[in-house]
Amino acid sequence: MHLVLAQLAEPNTWIVAAIGAVGAIFGALAGGLATYMIERSKDKDINIQRRQQAYSQLNGRKATYVQSIVSYYMNFIALEYSYAIRDFGMRIPGRITIDGKEYLTKSIVFDPQTLKMFLNKSDELALKLAQSRQDVWEVIGLIKLLFTNTDAMIKDIDDFDKKLVIFEDELKSDKEKGLIEVTYELLPHDRLDITSSWPKIKEAKLREDYIKIFDKKFDDLLDYLKSQIQAEQESAKKKHWWQFWR
Repeated sequence: MHLVLAQLAEPNTWIVAAIGAVGAIFGALAGGLATYMIERSKDKDINIQRRQQAYSQLNGRKATYVQSIVSYYMNFIALEYSYAIRDFGMRIPGRITIDGKEYLTKSIVFDPQTLKMFLNKSDELALKLAQSRQDVWEVIGLIKLLFTNTDAMIKDIDDFDKKLVIFEDELKSDKEKGLIEVTYELLPHDRLDITSSWPKIKEAKLREDYIKIFDKKFDDLLDYLKSQIQAEQESAKKKHWWQFWR
């Protein structure tokens, strides 16, 4: 009897071993889960940093791109106008009679150096425009990978970007078809100069119908990206259950 009671008082070794094994398994699972959650949190932080970087890059490159568009097309308008003035100046005589009064036209109605300057500048600005466009679309390609629901806004920007080529063709067509209206402006000492409202009209169209709208489309995309980053940052601030032990 005493032997049986002694055996019952002693814990079974297999039970102790089983409890130890279960504890080890739960410990390993808990440790692994904590490690996984920590690594997942780090990945989220890295993604937020990548999105912030992409947002900042697009914001900066967008400003450079829009300014490149303005510089290139303002110069292109001046270039096409210079061609029109050159062609018009070659056709007018040195003296013109208006309402029975004779006027001297300017001896230099066109300066070849002015045309050459706009022409050289056009090549330079075209290269800058192409580079800034490439820089912007490289970042947009990255944004498509890092953010969701951006396809429609990006397509809208791409479609509008292509409209700038149509505007350039319109400027060329006006010059080629002789649609740049040129008039005379009376100067002191009964002299006449050549003038036209065409440049100002086209410059206004560039600003109102293209640059302002194009800028707004970029800002809409940037505002969306910013809201996504802010929402993710707010989510990251909330402590998860696995962080309480830290």
